[in-house]
Amino acid sequence: MCLSERAKISITRRIVKSIILLTAIFILASTIIGAVSVESIFRNTDVNLRRKMRPVLSINRESHLVFMGYPIMTLNVVREIASLSYVAEYDYTLYYPVFSFSLHQHNHAARGQALQFGMPTMFLILGSSRPNFFQLVNGDIELVEGRTFEEYELVSSGENRSVAIISEAFAEENGLRVGDTFDLYQHVFRKVGDFVTPESFLEENVYDRITLELTVIGLYDVPIVEERHEEAYLRTDRDSLLDNIFVPNWAVEDIGIRISESHVSRQINVENLSSDEVIEHFPVSITPIFMLDDPASMENFREIALPMLPEHYDFVDLSSTFDEIESSMENLLYVADFILFASIGATTLTIGLIVTLFLRDRREEIGIYLTLGASKMNIIGQILLEVLVIALVGITLAVFAGNFISGVMTQNILRNEMVANQEQRENEWIFEGGYTILDRVGIPSPRLTPDEMIDAFDVSLDTEAIALFYGIGLSAIMLSALIPTIFIVRLNPKKVLLG
Repeated sequence: MCLSERAKISITRRIVKSIILLTAIFILASTIIGAVSVESIFRNTDVNLRRKMRPVLSINRESHLVFMGYPIMTLNVVREIASLSYVAEYDYTLYYPVFSFSLHQHNHAARGQALQFGMPTMFLILGSSRPNFFQLVNGDIELVEGRTFEEYELVSSGENRSVAIISEAFAEENGLRVGDTFDLYQHVFRKVGDFVTPESFLEENVYDRITLELTVIGLYDVPIVEERHEEAYLRTDRDSLLDNIFVPNWAVEDIGIRISESHVSRQINVENLSSDEVIEHFPVSITPIFMLDDPASMENFREIALPMLPEHYDFVDLSSTFDEIESSMENLLYVADFILFASIGATTLTIGLIVTLFLRDRREEIGIYLTLGASKMNIIGQILLEVLVIALVGITLAVFAGNFISGVMTQNILRNEMVANQEQRENEWIFEGGYTILDRVGIPSPRLTPDEMIDAFDVSLDTEAIALFYGIGLSAIMLSALIPTIFIVRLNPKKVLLG
């Protein structure tokens, strides 16, 4: 009788013991597949979340580089990166803070702070290099009246006046219409203490006032956040976007140049620097915006483009929204790794013990095989084949049950953690890194609710995860069965048969 026939008869004749072994393997294998599937779930969910994210990147320098001497981002670097095949389109913007004592922000919270401390109101002017600038084309803002820039307006006229696109809310707050003009300022102060204070703006402390005259050519609005997102920090974010003022890039650059020249001519706060060093010290930063052709190419793009950046610069994207769920998933991965190793150990010990007990009842059968001349390798092969057949059935059942249970448990844990931390996330949004350079230039990160993030949850197993599970499960089970089998066949057949 061949080995496979003997194994089949042995399994069917000892059906109760086969079911006991099958049950043990199923339970232990379900634990292993649950731990293995967490990594697959994390990987699939991360891919789904990033597909929801626009493939937009910018470049930002490390936040601690506020001192003299950091490398400057140049347009040549921006254009070199934009030439990569992954980039579908690009733009760049210059931005600079400006002030006004007569105009008010639409963001009443910030406006109240300025009035409380007797400070002028600060606005952010954002430059554009093309008529259909990025924020407009991609729907971050909507033009509701007037027009966008003409090509000739994007080139400096040599005068300190430019055109601007402002929000409809800002216009209503300040009584402005399309065609009206208004002035914004930057100041060259005498340093008063360590911070800018109301005293800094007193006449005796202001050495120079840099004026930019702007003519309104268009009004924009920011799309209203859907009702389910109407959280305090999101409303504040939208209010801030409505106070941005879009101008040609040259107008922003002109402000920076005139401020630098004013500092140089007066040697203000730069007593130990040469004129060349001062110009380097007060540049207007270039903020490039890259739109990739495919969200899936984000990592490949980073790998190729990162060496092109100056030292201490890195890419930022819109993925800060997903930091919370990724942090939760990483914590679960750590727990899953611990469960995986514990399950492998438990499987080896448990299956080894069960096989040892079953083999004690088969000592006489094994002794007969040996007496009849069966080789020890043949007997070991039969026992391992029996365990293998039962293990394959148990593991296959465990793939479905373990993955389902793991998916449900992981999803519930993530949901509860995100809901519990939602209030904390709102409070820490600005201060914990949720506010990026893209938010600053009017391209806000998408703010998804816990339910929307959970919608991206994917419990499907890929081929790699299934192969890994079968490899780990079968290896642990066969190893646990092999050790007691070898011990049994080393017994003397005569002693076995005589009891």
